[in-house]
Amino acid sequence: MNVKLIAKNILSNKIIISVVIAIALLSFLFLGNNSNSTNQAANNQEFEQIIAKWISDNPEAILESIQNMQKKIMEEQMAKSRQNLSQKTSELYDDKDNPVISNGNHDVTIIEFFDYSCGYCKRASSTIEKLLQQDKKLRVIHKHYPILGQPSNEMAQIALAINLSQPKLYSKFHMELMKNTNRGKQAALDIAKKIGANIDLINETLSTKQANIENMIKNNINLGSSIGVNGTPGFVIGDELIPGAIDINTFKTKISAVRSK
Repeated sequence: MNVKLIAKNILSNKIIISVVIAIALLSFLFLGNNSNSTNQAANNQEFEQIIAKWISDNPEAILESIQNMQKKIMEEQMAKSRQNLSQKTSELYDDKDNPVISNGNHDVTIIEFFDYSCGYCKRASSTIEKLLQQDKKLRVIHKHYPILGQPSNEMAQIALAINLSQPKLYSKFHMELMKNTNRGKQAALDIAKKIGANIDLINETLSTKQANIENMIKNNINLGSSIGVNGTPGFVIGDELIPGAIDINTFKTKISAVRSK
């Protein structure tokens, strides 16, 4: 899911609405003063010509206004996001039940909201795998966020069952499933069998820990919604929520910024 494109469309819609409101206000002020005129059509045409000429003569002003509005909207969204993140710190960094991938000692944590059916998540997973290989002080907390249907939920449940019953195999299972294009419970079980996981133990965990697993997913969905994760993937690094798949250099920049604080 291309969250960046969605955000861009939202921004564009807000700007268009603002421009329409501004033009409507000008129209009201101009035409309102001429409501008693017998030549209303001429007044309308004159007003349209004035607006069209002003826009034609001042394209830089229009562009600057749009850019300022975009900047203001983004700043407001980032401020709100940081406030929401600060209120959810303990839930975000709670790794008691959520899977964790790290090399041991860490000084930076990436929190990843993802769905196994999401193509952008698969791309981001490859980037995260490279980061973990290069950065030995990085920790990744997985927040399973299956929002793309029942197959996604089935795969998330099996992943969590493996993490509960055979935690040493979770990382390998996760990486293999992210590289796989098949979806659903059987696809996940096939991957589990391929990496040598105990299938009987997985099924037993799915049965005995079903309520716990479902509750973990529900908590992740509620947490993500509360901080503004509107699609997958979504990442939290430091006090910043980052929507969408980003490249490795952007990840490194964000990580360096956290370390420099």
